[in-house]
Amino acid sequence: MKRFFCILLTAYCILQTAHCQPADPSAWALIEAFEQSNPQGSLHFEYLNTHNFIDNIKRRLTAPGKFCQGFGTTFCGPSVLLVNNLIAPQPAKYVQLLLDLYQHGEAMYFNGRDSIHVAPDEMTRSFAGRLVDRDLEHEARKEKKGAQYVGNSELLSDNHADQMIILCLKYRYPGILGKDKFRNGDSEKTLGFGSTIFAQLKFITQDFFGLNYIAKGASLHDFLPSPKKVWTDLSAACTEGKAVYLMVDVAYFHKLTEFVLWGSHYVHLYDFRDNGDTVDLEIWDYGYRRWLRGYKKTRFYNALTGYLIVSPTSGQSRQ
Repeated sequence: MKRFFCILLTAYCILQTAHCQPADPSAWALIEAFEQSNPQGSLHFEYLNTHNFIDNIKRRLTAPGKFCQGFGTTFCGPSVLLVNNLIAPQPAKYVQLLLDLYQHGEAMYFNGRDSIHVAPDEMTRSFAGRLVDRDLEHEARKEKKGAQYVGNSELLSDNHADQMIILCLKYRYPGILGKDKFRNGDSEKTLGFGSTIFAQLKFITQDFFGLNYIAKGASLHDFLPSPKKVWTDLSAACTEGKAVYLMVDVAYFHKLTEFVLWGSHYVHLYDFRDNGDTVDLEIWDYGYRRWLRGYKKTRFYNALTGYLIVSPTSGQSRQ
């Protein structure tokens, strides 16, 4: 009996270790080497807490899907791209990018096609560690009926590495008002640099991640296809394992966008099932993957502004 319990305990420990260790051991080795260097703080990110930064990276390696753009922010576009195209599939590149930024204030990221120079300016760097007010973010999740997210996703305000990677992706691309730099007050008013229109989502996909895509809708020269074509596209893409990003109109898609007050919102579509009059959607946003079942087709089609279909291997070197 004693031997039996020892075997169970050993198996449990192995399973726990397997769950906690990243798929790519080189990513973990980078973190260990960084910790052994005894970092005392970044010279380039003055508000970044080193302990929080390291702990955040470790948790993100074991749980990339809990990456959250922050409740009450407008970083949904970058978040769906970061998780699916960098953090989950390329953990070593993700870690190296963050560590280079921490140590040097800039980094080179090779997306499989081009080398991207990531060099945020001083104002942008100054927001890492204080991008979102925790009390305001917590209140936003509470007020917007976010009980389902508690335990499933994390707060952006609690994660300094997540703040850094969002900032360093977004600073490169102008916001909806045309700004390409962060300014005083922007941490509370994220509209200027946080909102990502469909053209920007496509540009980030191609320019930063080096991926080819098929885009439908959200354009004057490319209207949304017929409902039948949409059902076919989404079903086929999910079956083939391609990444699908939906741009939806908040006014029609309340179940999906309870944290967005107006405008458009981006989600990652993992699965799509056509039931005749209704559809079932497995979606990810706010660090939480879940099913929406029995959603009326007409309402879904009215809510859909555009969609982006990306091959999981097109143009990108996988770890």
